[in-house]
Amino acid sequence: MKKSLLPLALLSLSFFAQAEEGYYFGAGYNISASENSGDKTGLSASFGHTFPLGSTFAASSEWLYTDLGKHGGYDISSIAWNLKPTLPLSDTMHVAGVFGTNYFFQESEKDKDNKFGISYGAELGLRLTQHIQVNTGYKIFNAKSQVSSMYAEFQLRF
Repeated sequence: MKKSLLPLALLSLSFFAQAEEGYYFGAGYNISASENSGDKTGLSASFGHTFPLGSTFAASSEWLYTDLGKHGGYDISSIAWNLKPTLPLSDTMHVAGVFGTNYFFQESEKDKDNKFGISYGAELGLRLTQHIQVNTGYKIFNAKSQVSSMYAEFQLRF
């Protein structure tokens, strides 16, 4: 009985949270891995706009640069346009899906293999103040090899 009430309680919380419109800059740190290599670290930078979808839901449209490190002999980075549908869980917390179209820069000592691809994942965000938010999430990139990445991001919202 108690287990079935938890999803209902979370849904009821989301109806009281208001989606807010605004722009943001972000800087992040990611740890990525692929079948061909161990864990690699990199940095990311983003700029986006959040807009409400009705009174409860929101979506963000963002540009994101990500350095994924060296995988399968290739240094991989990407520029992506992401769409992030967001469900507020409370006034300070949200959960979001992340869907992106990417241009991957893939270079090795022997050649370049730049191409378009996709990425997808999910994130959990916490607003610390009116202008500061932190997010953590998991994404999968379909690049030269499939790369998965866990990330933490700091955002300045205005």
